Amino acid sequence: MKNCILLLIFCFISCKETSQSEIEVTSASEKKEGKKVFEYYKDDVLEKKLEYINLCNKLYLNQGWYYNEKKELVLEKSNFFKTTIGKTKLKVKDTTLVKFYFKPIIKNSIRVLLLCQKKIDNYCEITTCKNFDTLYFKNNRLEYVHSFAKPGKRNVGGYILEISRTMKKKKGKDYFQERRVYFKIPFEVVD
Repeated sequence: MKNCILLLIFCFISCKETSQSEIEVTSASEKKEGKKVFEYYKDDVLEKKLEYINLCNKLYLNQGWYYNEKKELVLEKSNFFKTTIGKTKLKVKDTTLVKFYFKPIIKNSIRVLLLCQKKIDNYCEITTCKNFDTLYFKNNRLEYVHSFAKPGKRNVGGYILEISRTMKKKKGKDYFQERRVYFKIPFEVVD
């Protein structure tokens, strides 16, 4: 009888339901850019927010923000970037300051920004780009000055490449951990 009661108590405790939900919170401008953003809740508390991009007709997990029960960002689990742009509408040959902050996910990694030299319209075009300018992060921050020679709507795009400094072993083979976080910045250039 004791065993039966203990079993019932164990079942009651372990079978307690937790409410989990997923909500798409993609804005119209994000959809236009080829992004999908989802928020995940556990017992009505935001647990994480994930951004996916359309990368050659496949969903690619691009960025993630994780939160604790106090709704505070948990940096150790999160992987994202922030940009600050001086101005997105400028004249031909005018300059604008572009700043990046990157929160890496791979410990002890090297981080570089690869900026595609051609005009891009979607994330898939970044994967086929052959010529990149390479910029290096210092303390997870990067600044550069951008200008344009021709008028028109321009999307500057590329990705942040994060590579581990140490080799890992998997199935007897050595490899480096690698992660890419894609970005696109729209500019309007006038005469």
